Amino acid sequence: MVSADVLLDEHLQAKTASTINDHLRAHGIELRQTGSDGGYPLFTLVSTRMHSNRKPKNIIFASLTSSCTVGGETSSP
Repeated sequence: MVSADVLLDEHLQAKTASTINDHLRAHGIELRQTGSDGGYPLFTLVSTRMHSNRKPKNIIFASLTSSCTVGGETSSP
């Protein structure tokens, strides 16, 4: 979401990361600039609770709706 592959404006990358971090910090993680790639900031998910700042293994995004589309057909649980 904040990669230079998606957003080519560095200011917009930082602003988007900040907006996302407002929601992630409550869960103990944040997007942090950890380097650069081709002159653009490189953001990585890091724990705000671990002293070693290891990367979380998985982050799962879920839909707020309960319907599911499989093979072009929509069904509800």
